[in-house]
Amino acid sequence: MPDEITLRPVTADDLDLFEREFSGPEGWGPHAWFGFQSTADLRRRFAENGLLGPDGGLLSVAEGDVTVGRVRWFPGSWGPADLTNWSLAIGLVPSARGRGTGTRAQRLLAEYGAGRGARGAGHLGAGGGRIRAGGRADIRP
Repeated sequence: MPDEITLRPVTADDLDLFEREFSGPEGWGPHAWFGFQSTADLRRRFAENGLLGPDGGLLSVAEGDVTVGRVRWFPGSWGPADLTNWSLAIGLVPSARGRGTGTRAQRLLAEYGAGRGARGAGHLGAGGGRIRAGGRADIRP
């Protein structure tokens, strides 16, 4: 298992990695790939708000200083009354799978959201910095 897993805001270089690694079924795996899609919207949203906003967001997953994937949160609904909640998703490059990186990254994202009041219809957002594995999730400017 990698020693240091962090979450941080997406960079332009990360977008290139995401396009390269997640453009086909090899990157997503056979059960999570929904066909070829344009990346223009992702780049537009990155230019507008860094992929972080009140309606969800995307952070990069890093092992040390190497970006190995991304985590995302977005509004969803659940239950008979269509209760609003946050859904979490992750995409890791194939070489980062099966070593605990995804588990740790999603735990960090959940801790980060809970630490900022994201429950049900709460708000989850991010500032500059990184969220670190182990102990409390924190974003440092």
